[in-house]
Amino acid sequence: MPSYLGTSVLGLQQVGFSVRPDDGTFIVVFQGANQPDRLERVGTILVCQSIGSPLKYRVIDVYKLYGHGVLTQPMPVVAKFNMTVSIWVNWFRSGLEWNCQTF
Repeated sequence: MPSYLGTSVLGLQQVGFSVRPDDGTFIVVFQGANQPDRLERVGTILVCQSIGSPLKYRVIDVYKLYGHGVLTQPMPVVAKFNMTVSIWVNWFRSGLEWNCQTF
């Protein structure tokens, strides 16, 4: 179960990727003192499949990201694609410490 840590930047940022035998399930939660309100929309999650090269991605699912993770703290987004996927977030707010776990 890989775990990725980082701080949000305004705009698009890769927050993690699944590796086999992961089934595409992931959780995004916020950490640190600068946590958003749980009803605040802080970004959009894009689940992508890499096509041919690491610079080409096909979006296969989209989720709205709210404070304290997706919907509530923590509630997994289940995206079982049986393929390696990359998780990207288009952030609306910078400076948020996040943790993305895939399994």
